[in-house]
Amino acid sequence: MKNPDPILNHTSSQSLYSLSKLKKACNGDPRFMRKMTQLFVQQMPVAVLDIRDSFGNKNFQKMKDTAHRIKPTLENLCVDSLYHTIRNIEGFSNQETGKLANDILQLEKTMSAIIVELKRDLDSIAS
Repeated sequence: MKNPDPILNHTSSQSLYSLSKLKKACNGDPRFMRKMTQLFVQQMPVAVLDIRDSFGNKNFQKMKDTAHRIKPTLENLCVDSLYHTIRNIEGFSNQETGKLANDILQLEKTMSAIIVELKRDLDSIAS
C-alpha cells in the first residue's frame, strides 16, 4: 500500500504547491504575487500552531474556525495534498481524536515543507 504522506512521497522534482491560481488571481502581477506569498510564509505557521494548540486545549470550535479560514489560501496555492486533511479538521465532530491528531500532524509536516519551498522560491516569484 502506498504511503499517503505527501512528505514521504515527495520528490525534489515535485512541488507541494502551485502558483498557477495565485498568478491568475493576481493578474500576473509579480509584486502582488510576491506579497501574497510572503504573507503566506508569515501567517500560515501561526495558523497551524493555533490549530495544534486549540486541539490540545480541546477548543475544537477555534480549531475548526482556523481550518476554515486557511482553507481558501491552501486552495489558492493548489496544495492538493492537504485537501482532505484541512476538511477533516474543519469538519471535526465526533471522529476519533487519534485520527484528528494524525491530520494535524500531517498539516504541520506538509506546511513546514511548503514554507521551506516557498522561502527558497521567493526570489524567483518577483522575477
